[in-house]
Amino acid sequence: EAALSNTQPATEETPQAYVLNNNTKKFHEPSCRSVASMNDPQEVTTTRQALIDQGYSPCGTCKP
Repeated sequence: EAALSNTQPATEETPQAYVLNNNTKKFHEPSCRSVASMNDPQEVTTTRQALIDQGYSPCGTCKP
């Protein structure tokens, strides 16, 4: 059996690192170019669906 790796596509149920922008209520991939311009980025490890349930929407640039 192959171990899970970070190269496999994430699913909505797979916890992974995201960066939150609490001003715009958007979430980003940590490598997104928009993260560099944020005043107070917050890194979290959670599921994509959990962020959507909390009212965040995916970034239009990195499309997490």
